[in-house]
Amino acid sequence: MEQAIEKGIPQPAERSASVRYGVLDRMEVGDSTLFPAGTNIASLARCMAYRKMRYGKRFVHRAVEGGQRRVWRAA
Repeated sequence: MEQAIEKGIPQPAERSASVRYGVLDRMEVGDSTLFPAGTNIASLARCMAYRKMRYGKRFVHRAVEGGQRRVWRAA
């Protein structure tokens, strides 16, 4: 069986980490935000670690009621 080639099918838009976690870039010291239950904790932690390494921004995250995660921008 030969594989069919199709033309003119648009590519789906990608959801990068910068789209999901871009709110971290806009936070100031003392701000916090709530991520919904089911958020990939490992991905969120990597994004926070990258921002610490690259920009010196520190974050703290904790589990809160309902399986959600709250993230604070630390000094």
